Amino acid sequence: MCKNGILREKISVIVPVYNVKEYLTRCVESLLEQVYTHLEIILVDDGSTDGSSALCDELKEIDSRILVVHKRNGGVCSARNAGLEMATGTYIAYLDADDFIDSSMYCSLLEIMTKEKADLVIGGHALEKSKGVFEPYYRDDNQENKICIFYTEDMIGNLLANRYYTCSANTCLFKTEIIRNIKWDETITHYEDLLYLYEVMRLCKKAVYTSKVYYYYCFNERSASRGKFNKKMMTMIDVCERITPQIEREYPGLAKEVKREFVRNNIMCAMNAAKSDYKNKADCERMRRNVKKNIIFYLQSSVSLGYKLYALLLSMNWTFFARIRKIMDRKERI
Repeated sequence: MCKNGILREKISVIVPVYNVKEYLTRCVESLLEQVYTHLEIILVDDGSTDGSSALCDELKEIDSRILVVHKRNGGVCSARNAGLEMATGTYIAYLDADDFIDSSMYCSLLEIMTKEKADLVIGGHALEKSKGVFEPYYRDDNQENKICIFYTEDMIGNLLANRYYTCSANTCLFKTEIIRNIKWDETITHYEDLLYLYEVMRLCKKAVYTSKVYYYYCFNERSASRGKFNKKMMTMIDVCERITPQIEREYPGLAKEVKREFVRNNIMCAMNAAKSDYKNKADCERMRRNVKKNIIFYLQSSVSLGYKLYALLLSMNWTFFARIRKIMDRKERI
């Protein structure tokens, strides 16, 4: 269908660019090699200082479908919003500049969306485990190309539990008419995709997931998600505190699941903070308090014994929890 030109709606692909000079050409080449050619490629230079800005301008000269906007550094959400303001496509997609995609990705996702009359299509992805070696996130040995149809509550439930897909907008194809009024929250620096996808899925009646791998997440040691725990990472907790009561109220069937994930995310955040010897007492107490108020529920839920133990320790005393976490971390490294 794509090759014959029957589908002619434009897809706007928004690519935030910040200090990724060594990866950017590969990323853009994977877009230029798409079987579906009716693309608008928007490179948003978010104040790069490593030469990425100039490279964006060089790449623009290669193909008329490439547009470039230069802006002051404001983070990935700011860059994506800037791209949305420029986008003129019937559909929207996002791609990180240090990743790349299969040449059939947008053709396949658009064909699925058209055939199934879906509001959202989510493709499979693979993670780089070692240099050039990728492993699918979701593997079904009985069916290599699994197709699943989900409706609103199930979409959100899968999002919360990381079933089938993760909270990443990059593997998705969106209808512009649905996301037109949804902006990325520029105050959020971690878990921004979870918040965005939750707000999108609330407006979607039908989504289709395909397990076929189209998106390749590459290891980048300078990624914002890596490094020592810092104040910005507390926005993970901001997101959890924002969406949990809303989901409990609007989707009662997901109440237990979202509460379980709320506690789990606070534990994970606390573990990373303890590992990094994070010193903000108010933030540490906030995570401890969030776990403590849900501790009975969590201990009775179907989670692993290890998480229950961490939850119990954290709910009682931050200092003791942090000390145990550091001891465990040293053992894991041996």
